[in-house]
Amino acid sequence: MAKIIARVLGGLGNQLFIYASAKALAIRTGSELVLDTRSGFLRDDYQRQFALKHFEVHYREANAFERFDFPMGRGLRHFFRLINHRLPFTRRFYLSDLLLDNKVFIPAMLRYQPWPRTWMEGYWQSARYFKDIRKTLLREITVKSPLSQETEILGNRIRSSNSVCVHLRMLRHFLKGVEMMNEKKTEAEHYIKSMEYIAQRVDNPLFVCFSDAPQSVKSELSSLPFNIIFVTHNKGDERAHEDFYLMTLCRHYILSNSTFGWWPAWLCQHPESIVLTPPINQWDNSNILPSKWIISENVFHTQKNTI
Repeated sequence: MAKIIARVLGGLGNQLFIYASAKALAIRTGSELVLDTRSGFLRDDYQRQFALKHFEVHYREANAFERFDFPMGRGLRHFFRLINHRLPFTRRFYLSDLLLDNKVFIPAMLRYQPWPRTWMEGYWQSARYFKDIRKTLLREITVKSPLSQETEILGNRIRSSNSVCVHLRMLRHFLKGVEMMNEKKTEAEHYIKSMEYIAQRVDNPLFVCFSDAPQSVKSELSSLPFNIIFVTHNKGDERAHEDFYLMTLCRHYILSNSTFGWWPAWLCQHPESIVLTPPINQWDNSNILPSKWIISENVFHTQKNTI
């Protein structure tokens, strides 16, 4: 059996893109899915950790050889990445989108037949890689870890309302202990106008706001004439899966340019769901947005007004 060995890295949203794309390739080709859950986090400047352990995902853990954990292993990985980038896609055994100047969907991935061992490294930020296994992902990308009482209580309220997830990404992360601003920060007008847009189309919406800077968001949005909840009790990456769980319970979505918020919106099974997103130039991949999602600037004109 061929093996698809995917190197997991980045935050939770990107980890899910990596898992879903590798899972789809493994299922299409009858291969074993293997995850390297260690090497991608050894030198992570943001001190992120493997987060898929909180979900019902299924894979085999990579051994030392498969994760290049041996003398000169890092150099060999780098060599494989470079040499394979110069080969025709069908002849590669080390697949990566990290060396592309512009991140786009790679159609050849859907026709690819793996070698006995095929490594994957990158972010693979397009649902086209895995839309054919959506039912499988709906089962597996569910939170299995115990939830706090606050999360359980809030979850019940979200389920029983016309809930709208508002994900405001304010900061990139803490880089070596220093708070870093998001270089592609979404305009405040996007969130405000999107809330108005949904309020005109949904009866009694409950806007549930998630953010990495909740106090800043609260001061900006609390004066709006809407029913708004600010989720502040899940602090840090170790509780991110609880926010993710709450986001998946919502019926509608107002997104930032974050893969963390992208996933609950894509997993949503409410047929009437409205998803509003920032312009594509604020995302890292030009093929990341499903066609049915609404790009906010196509609906209303924004003004230069940032939080």
